Amino acid sequence: MPETFRKIYDALSPALMFEFVYRRNHAALVSYSISVLAVCACLLFGQWPASEEAAGRHYGSIFFGMILIYMILVVTVISTAHASLSIAGEKEKKTLTLLRLSGLTPAEIIFSKAAVSLCFIVFLLLPTLPLALVCPFLGGISFSGVSQGLSILAVMTVFFVSGGLLISILFKKNYTCISFAAAFLIFIHFGFFVLDDLINYRLETYNYSRVETRYFSIFSPVEMWGKFFSSIREPFSYHRGSYRRDYFLDLSCGESAAIYSAAAAVMFFSSVKIFERYLKWRED
Repeated sequence: MPETFRKIYDALSPALMFEFVYRRNHAALVSYSISVLAVCACLLFGQWPASEEAAGRHYGSIFFGMILIYMILVVTVISTAHASLSIAGEKEKKTLTLLRLSGLTPAEIIFSKAAVSLCFIVFLLLPTLPLALVCPFLGGISFSGVSQGLSILAVMTVFFVSGGLLISILFKKNYTCISFAAAFLIFIHFGFFVLDDLINYRLETYNYSRVETRYFSIFSPVEMWGKFFSSIREPFSYHRGSYRRDYFLDLSCGESAAIYSAAAAVMFFSSVKIFERYLKWRED
């Protein structure tokens, strides 16, 4: 086991050193983190109850919802974009051969690229983590609710990084990868709703004032996060409107997270297989 960890560290350390040291962008990253921490701390100070009676209100759920929305935006956009440029950037700069000569296997290269993207996202979100853990003291949310939200966020981070890596392997140019990454995000979040609307229209149940049957949109991250926000009560109210949703397959937040974990594993191992074939084709 120690030998395995040493091999993993040896595979990751060059990529991590390049990303956080040799690029010399640490000053911008540190200033960004300090700015985020300062803004969130000001919001937390503004929401802190002034008396014991006020502590019974749901300030904690309100503030945690604000922090979590920021985290979701960072994870969704930046992790996908960062991962989608990892391998494509090597192809465009024609440094993939040099990376291959380093002795790393295709699986280790993909794993190191994924680890760099994950570490980058963790670095961006680290300033907000202590503030999120303070939210249960403000009332309205428990530590289990905070843990559930952060666990789902971690699963979605792995999912979007895996999706970005797969896109990065399939294309050669950075702008092409960014375009397909944007299309991937749009389809994952909103494409399932369009499919459901088309099905409802064909089934002549396209009447939002009475019933709205959901077939595929239950797999959308929007639907999953909506259910989670409804579970923390304030300030979000789920199932608004004069219609009700009839789910063909109802999933809890945990079940949706498990599905995304399986999808992330499939995309990651598919990326490894495709990358191995690509390198073999280049060598031939």
